[in-house]
Amino acid sequence: MQLDPDKQDSSAKKAWCYSRFMSQADVAKILALSVEERLHLMSLIWESLNKERAEIPMTDEEHEIIAERLAEHERDPDDVVTHEEMLAIVRRRR
Repeated sequence: MQLDPDKQDSSAKKAWCYSRFMSQADVAKILALSVEERLHLMSLIWESLNKERAEIPMTDEEHEIIAERLAEHERDPDDVVTHEEMLAIVRRRR
């Protein structure tokens, strides 16, 4: 039975999207993993995408954002935050 995504509620639409590439059983297994296991799986997927990032399509808007940020950095290259400073900022917000 094929689902029509336009006639489904939000959760059904998500299930339909997943089912195009994976079986419902596979999705259920993934969702049944612990948070730690799902985070590990996400990191593996992210690393695999990073290795193939040239193949990831970008919208015109995303290209514009990158160009704007690069231009801003070139105008003031000293206006940066180190990795350690960013971690401190994030930790303070918790």
